[in-house]
Amino acid sequence: SRISRRGTTGVAAGHSPECAALVYDVGFALMKEPGNALSLPTWFVHSSSVIEWIIAMQLVLKYARVTGKREFISLAYGMLPLHSSSLCACTYHFFYNAPQLDALVTLQALLTCGGNCGLLYGAYLIFRESKDKADAADDEADGDREGKPRGVETTSGLSEGLTLDDDWRFLIKAAALSLSTAFAVKYGSLYLSLPFHPDFKPALALIVFPTIVLGLDIARQEKKYFQAPEKLDWGSSRDDVQK
Repeated sequence: SRISRRGTTGVAAGHSPECAALVYDVGFALMKEPGNALSLPTWFVHSSSVIEWIIAMQLVLKYARVTGKREFISLAYGMLPLHSSSLCACTYHFFYNAPQLDALVTLQALLTCGGNCGLLYGAYLIFRESKDKADAADDEADGDREGKPRGVETTSGLSEGLTLDDDWRFLIKAAALSLSTAFAVKYGSLYLSLPFHPDFKPALALIVFPTIVLGLDIARQEKKYFQAPEKLDWGSSRDDVQK
């Protein structure tokens, strides 16, 4: 069904017929939300969850780049299925929880399980790498050659490489982006017929396409910073770093 916006009331209130017709036409273009449509605050929560997870993944990638710890790239890959899981929920609500798309609920559960396993594996790789480095440092005859306790890893230059906003600025940016996204999804979708004609193919596209884009970005950063030692981000070759 569609909303009509009191096209004749404007004339009765003293507005011109042209203005009344314009109001009527704009209102008629809007689809009517069903009763189970999410509220704006609820869409804000969903949007902020997706956006904050993407930010967290980018911070993990940046930490990997600055510290040279490739195992954190694996952690970013492990976070990817959980991003897809959140998109399943948002897509399901975008189509107003259509029964034809109930399979998205099962898909979300599978992706959540896979993402948790991916995080577990990524955390294990970080633990294993840290343990190997600590054991290697303990085996050295002179573990204090750099003026640091033996087996303790430094993060020299980390604060310079990780330039972050202060807490309040980050909070304002994240809140503004989440609110604008929630507003666009909730009210912008009323100009589309897609949410009112649920179909599994476009629903999957809304999940798969953003996931592929984010996965390609992880692969791009991995290739740029870890598979081209002659062009390291900090301007030195691997031989220079070893010297």
